[in-house]
Amino acid sequence: MQSPLAAALTPERRFILAGSRLEVDRACLAELAGLVGDWDGVVAQAIDLRCDGLLSRACEGLEAVPRKAREALTQRLRLGRARNVIYLGAAAAALHALHAGGLAPIALKGTALAESLYGDAGLRQFGDLDVLLPLDDIESGEQLLREIDYTVSTSPHDRSWYFRNYYHLPPLRRSSGGMTIELHWGLARRPHPFRLDYEGMRERASATSVGGERTLVLALEDRLIHLAVHLAWGNGFTAHAIGLVDIAETVRAGVNWSKLCALAHLENVSQVLLPSLEMARDLLEAPVPETVVTELERGRGGPLARRLVPRAQAAFFENGEGFRTWLRLAWLERTGERLELLWENVRPSAHPENDRRGSMLARLIGGARRALHPFLSR
Repeated sequence: MQSPLAAALTPERRFILAGSRLEVDRACLAELAGLVGDWDGVVAQAIDLRCDGLLSRACEGLEAVPRKAREALTQRLRLGRARNVIYLGAAAAALHALHAGGLAPIALKGTALAESLYGDAGLRQFGDLDVLLPLDDIESGEQLLREIDYTVSTSPHDRSWYFRNYYHLPPLRRSSGGMTIELHWGLARRPHPFRLDYEGMRERASATSVGGERTLVLALEDRLIHLAVHLAWGNGFTAHAIGLVDIAETVRAGVNWSKLCALAHLENVSQVLLPSLEMARDLLEAPVPETVVTELERGRGGPLARRLVPRAQAAFFENGEGFRTWLRLAWLERTGERLELLWENVRPSAHPENDRRGSMLARLIGGARRALHPFLSR
């Protein structure tokens, strides 16, 4: 029987996925190009999925792709390179300020991966710098960034709310605009069921270059766990294709699978790690050993989670929240935490710049609509 996710794979999406990797099978890509009927849609979807840089490089000189589409993708790659060079410079300056102040930030996600994993500033888009610091260093980190003209965004919450309920401060911005910075002391919004070992992550971290500034990044195994938490817990598997590409390319970079499985059990992350690895295997041909799937299987989650995950994965290419809150409710282990999560979903957002819900009544109505939408729309 065809899986719900496989049913969502149009010829255009198959083509995009085949080109969204560092090592591309060009013969396969040319064959898939012959099945594409909407090249404007390919370009638009690649941009939405943030895979346009990779796809542009994959299509260079590929006659099976119409020239107009190739030119549009090439333009996107050029723009991405130009923007990311500027952003990497800003990231390097911010990291240098933190280092000069005696801190040891760990760079996360796109900023950490653009050069060290992708090797080309235009292939991996990013719009901010996420850094992980010990909780005790957050105040110092903010002060050091204030000294180079960054300020914390306004918020309906006081600072204590973020330290109690969230995992990073509101974004820091410059009045002149440009890249934003998030100071993290954690990797997942609370309440969550994970037992993330931040001290161990720091001990296992290695150094790399970000815009010419040497800084720490997560070890491959910790990076996979973080990326899976971000894809599944943070995004409910939707609207974050580049995050799945990050997972697939990290797998290809060479993971210690025994260490990863041990960490997954220790940190109670199998329920998000396993379906993320399966998606990377099924959509991007990441070489995930079957023995690893078997080893992580017992931590996949209860009956409700097992029913919801495939439906959430089927919405991978869609924008919006989808099943995210339902998944979180299924993965949480305590009733009190589930009630806390529901309450947090109707309170003012942790990201006020993106919150347009208005009054409490509007938030309640909006929450009910979002909760029912993924079921009623399928």
